[in-house]
Amino acid sequence: MSDRAQRQSGTAAGGAAARAGGGADKTRRLCLWLAEQSACDRGLVGRLVKAHGSFAEVVAQPRSALVGAVRVGAGADRGAPPASGEPADGHEAVVAWCDDDYPPGLRELFDPPPALFVRGHRWRAMLRGIRLRPSVAIVGARRPSPYGLEMAWLLGAGLARAGVNVVSGMALGIDAQAHVGALADLGQADTDGEARDEPVVLAGVLGAGVRLAVPRTNYELFEAIAQRGLLLSEYGWQLPPAPWRFPARNRLIAALADAVVIVEGGATSGALHTAAFALDLGRDVLAVPGEAGRPLSAGPHRLLRDGAHLCESPDDVLALLPASAWSALTEARAQPGGPSRTSDRDGGAETGAAAHAADQTTRGSSGARSGPERRVLAALQRGQHTADQLGRTLALAPEAVSAALTMLEIDGLLEVGFGGRYGLRRGARRSPAP
Repeated sequence: MSDRAQRQSGTAAGGAAARAGGGADKTRRLCLWLAEQSACDRGLVGRLVKAHGSFAEVVAQPRSALVGAVRVGAGADRGAPPASGEPADGHEAVVAWCDDDYPPGLRELFDPPPALFVRGHRWRAMLRGIRLRPSVAIVGARRPSPYGLEMAWLLGAGLARAGVNVVSGMALGIDAQAHVGALADLGQADTDGEARDEPVVLAGVLGAGVRLAVPRTNYELFEAIAQRGLLLSEYGWQLPPAPWRFPARNRLIAALADAVVIVEGGATSGALHTAAFALDLGRDVLAVPGEAGRPLSAGPHRLLRDGAHLCESPDDVLALLPASAWSALTEARAQPGGPSRTSDRDGGAETGAAAHAADQTTRGSSGARSGPERRVLAALQRGQHTADQLGRTLALAPEAVSAALTMLEIDGLLEVGFGGRYGLRRGARRSPAP
């Protein structure tokens, strides 16, 4: 059994034991009560786990035994709508720790959220996708450089294309751009048409209530993720953000992922907290290198010095996801009456790791290309550029740009327009620009 399967089996067994021990309804009600209390009482679940040994033991206690641990006055911000409450419609749900839909990775946390408040047009299928497919978190600076934005977009698009779930904290900058890239590559193919039970999931983990777009400038992206993916929060429906809720949110990002990629960030970036949680959980951590001496390079370079994996393209991430990472998806499709082996993208029968291997051998614009070639190709997907513009935008040396353009031109992908501006030949575009 793979490490991923073992983790899921063990955490699922914990939830089943709790349900059997005190009755499913009683356990679920207690989880919902704990979710409401912990949304306004920082550290409540951690204190209870320390006192009782595990979260399974916590939910085996009567509520009267737990009330004393709630800090008096901890709910000072409860002038806002309560953390709990009923879903507004069929696109919302509350998933308790003891429910089958609860993501197994979160049960590995020392202080798992007692319940998740989720929003998504196909939330149940998305939660199934989280259980079956490998997931990668992409996080980083809120005020990134153009290079950082491009790398986040390329990583999000490339991983989604390969059938990998993309997780982020939905913050401005790197987090949002990773999902923009993933949305661009997935398109709207399976929003209403294909009803797969194991879709590629775009998961946004929030530090506020799941009905709130924080920051508001990301409102359109929030709505797109609710339509095509899944928004999750442990803080109820409309609870406003608080400074402590965002670092706490980072542990959920790490626990949902099989690997975490850091794209730019300062020496004290919150993305480093996510990386620390990932390491504690035994997840792989990757970092995208930046320009030497730049403040935004400090976080990734620190991680690289400490042993993080180098990430220059989606292929570097995919190389760390062994075939066993896809075992749950393979097993689900092999079961009688299980989900059909529908294509992720373009009608083929293979998905996941097998599709990625085929993509590398048949598509010259992906795995078979050098890093500069992939970056130049992605930039030209957004519009025409001169060689000098490409060098400045991508922070590449002139000789690297020249070599990349030469190889792309040899492959018949480029055309040169007025003023030496390079563009893709008609029909060469593979995904829309962010």
